[in-house]
Amino acid sequence: MTRNTTSSREWFTFLPSGSRWIDVASIHVNKAVGLAQVMRYFGVTADEVMAFGDSMNDYSMLRFVGHPVVVRNACYSLRQIAERVIGPNTDHAVQRALRELLESLS
Repeated sequence: MTRNTTSSREWFTFLPSGSRWIDVASIHVNKAVGLAQVMRYFGVTADEVMAFGDSMNDYSMLRFVGHPVVVRNACYSLRQIAERVIGPNTDHAVQRALRELLESLS
């Protein structure tokens, strides 16, 4: 019998998602990868995209888009890369920011 000596870190990423969850995904899959596929399909560039986040599972996506926005209660690392910090997610800050954006476009 052979023993598998491959570390799970060679195959998966483990990212905190809030204070109670850990997201486990293939090292080749993250929110930026999925978003890139959607953007390619619609012919949208990163500078045309705004994304919202609060936890480390959002990091790759926020680094990828042209307009990263985080809620006030986001982890420190995300607040450092944000273009804008809005109110907390417990106060419907994302919905408010989206409404403001849509109203500015009309």
